[in-house]
Amino acid sequence: MMAVAALFLALASGRPSLTSKAQGEQGKWTPPPGNYPAPHYPKINRITTVEELLPYARHIIERKGAEHLNPGYQIKGGEKVLFIAQSDWDPLVIEAFTRALREKNCSVDVVIRQGSTRPLDVRTMFEADSMERWVKGTPAGSGGASWLTSAAKGYDIAIGASGVTNAARFMWPTRELVASAVTLFPDEILDAIDRKVWEAIRQAEEIRIVDPEGTNLTRTWLQEYWQVIEGNHPTVKTIGENFGGYAAAQKIGATYGPGQSEKPMIRVHITGVPQGVVLAQSNGRGVAAGTAAHHGPNPWVRVTVSKNQITQLEGGGRYGEIWKQYLSKFADLKYPLYPAPGAGWWIEAAIATHPKVFRPHNVMESKTGRGGWIEERRRSGVIHLGFGETLWENQVWGEQQKLPSGHSHIHLYFPTVTVRLKNGQEVIVVDKGHLTALDDPEVRRVAAKYGNPDELLKEDWIPAIPGINTEGDYWRDYAQDPWSWVQKEHRKAYGELLDFKPYP
Repeated sequence: MMAVAALFLALASGRPSLTSKAQGEQGKWTPPPGNYPAPHYPKINRITTVEELLPYARHIIERKGAEHLNPGYQIKGGEKVLFIAQSDWDPLVIEAFTRALREKNCSVDVVIRQGSTRPLDVRTMFEADSMERWVKGTPAGSGGASWLTSAAKGYDIAIGASGVTNAARFMWPTRELVASAVTLFPDEILDAIDRKVWEAIRQAEEIRIVDPEGTNLTRTWLQEYWQVIEGNHPTVKTIGENFGGYAAAQKIGATYGPGQSEKPMIRVHITGVPQGVVLAQSNGRGVAAGTAAHHGPNPWVRVTVSKNQITQLEGGGRYGEIWKQYLSKFADLKYPLYPAPGAGWWIEAAIATHPKVFRPHNVMESKTGRGGWIEERRRSGVIHLGFGETLWENQVWGEQQKLPSGHSHIHLYFPTVTVRLKNGQEVIVVDKGHLTALDDPEVRRVAAKYGNPDELLKEDWIPAIPGINTEGDYWRDYAQDPWSWVQKEHRKAYGELLDFKPYP
């Protein structure tokens, strides 16, 4: 642990009636005034050799746990490993991990699957692509998951896969993502941060989320939600009952079951609203707006929510237009565990808790780096809102019926999250994009075991948005074409490093 710590410190009801407005009619959104934190970009070291990556790869493969958003592989030595890579991953990363595994006397088979072959431009939006395939009646088949299930048989672990019992995600397609403070950040600190946030959520009666890009959402935490999570709700049953009991369910990433409500459900991804759960009395309401999703930037999009469903969608460019078509086509879709028809349920408000996560510097320049955009959802204080569905039973049913499942997102960079507790007290969990748990004395005491809490708990990356935390006009300079603005901003912040292009 000391070597790792030293290396880390060296880094420093009823179907809604969907309406919309044309892009030119939606008007200009003006962010309200506020003292938002100034932009900040981390120092990215230029990595040129596999030896520079090996300490990080060794740490990851030995790290305990296989959490969805902070995976470790618990390699003890001698395991039979299937490493499933993508053709657009950095070859140096693949070499570093295979070498680290073989150093542990593992038997490693490497499979290189086809990665992205599309030109890197604003149209490469996998969330829009997925919905568009369903709208056109040409959805991607489930052969990928079936192939992985078959391929993973006979191995102790399949790294780079998901949805398979012995599989674990891989989150480091570029060398800069591997060799970062994120990789070596002590799990004990993350656990302390997550527990502090969960203290408020577990006692919540109501949560309100506002953001200067236009979000203003409110939702009541009902006691029945906790019954669902614990597995004792009379009608809404969890994955445990349908997948061989809770012990079996946990092996494939399920987070429902006895005792689960008393601990954060997903590390660095604290559920601000009941993850995936919608009941007949759910009352999520308001508006959500933003300029990015898991796929990257998109023109400003705003959705109106009533009784936990999208009732209006405005803007969003190609993303918004396809999303609107998708909601319309599947307005009659009735998921087994949801109370009414519809494909636009508000089912996620994930509060991120990792202060060292950063948006990769080359996300707008490289197909390899572009896949890393999604990782910004882990940076402390960032929220990603999800609309659609995300329960295993609904997904299995959808696959059986050849109907869609899954959800679409809106990212919030400077949200303020206020939780009203059952005793009437209000707690600010996120303040203008800053996770307040990072200032908590208990969290700082844990961090002090590893170094200077001021440095360890400081956000390494804060994005710049004109009209919010940097000069410029939000609508004119940014909201209509955030792709171009982010690309220019990254070139300004990382110009010298972007001249170094080891992969496409």
